[in-house]
Amino acid sequence: MKALLRSASLFILLLASISPLWAHRLLVFPAIAATHIEIHASFGRNAPAIGAQVTVYTADGEALHRGHTDERGHFRFPTPAPQNLLVVVDDGAGHRSEQRITADRLAPFFDASRAAEPSSSQTTMPAAAASGNDTIPMQDRLDALEARIAQLELESHQRLPWERFLIGLLALFCLSLFGWAWAQARACKRGS
Repeated sequence: MKALLRSASLFILLLASISPLWAHRLLVFPAIAATHIEIHASFGRNAPAIGAQVTVYTADGEALHRGHTDERGHFRFPTPAPQNLLVVVDDGAGHRSEQRITADRLAPFFDASRAAEPSSSQTTMPAAAASGNDTIPMQDRLDALEARIAQLELESHQRLPWERFLIGLLALFCLSLFGWAWAQARACKRGS
């Protein structure tokens, strides 16, 4: 009987401790500039998503750019003509995130003279490549990114008590079910 109670207690503690692990999600933020779009991919607590696969799709589902994030979790590609884009980041370990970039957000950064450039220049650039003249200073973009990450972390911590409550209910249900099955097994033994 003591072994059963000890096992049930350990099971409940295990379930209660799993909840913080669920907050480990992949966050994706695009920073749009005149010459390029830089994708920032990180997990909660500002851990960069190193080596995550990034694919940029057009509205038609055609892959426009493919590559991987660098050691800072960044991926850079040239700013295309205004169109709706879907950025998909997958770290290969079950974390996947999507971010839509609308044509409205790209329009102010599009330079019509670049539309005549050959398509061979529209290749993916590594994030460490030198950038051109940005209309938004890098520090302002980083400050906005940090503020957004802080906001998402706050939101995830606000939901944490509910997750623990639900896990507790699930553990209580499993424990009750286990107790009922044990009682039925003892009743069958006594009856035979």
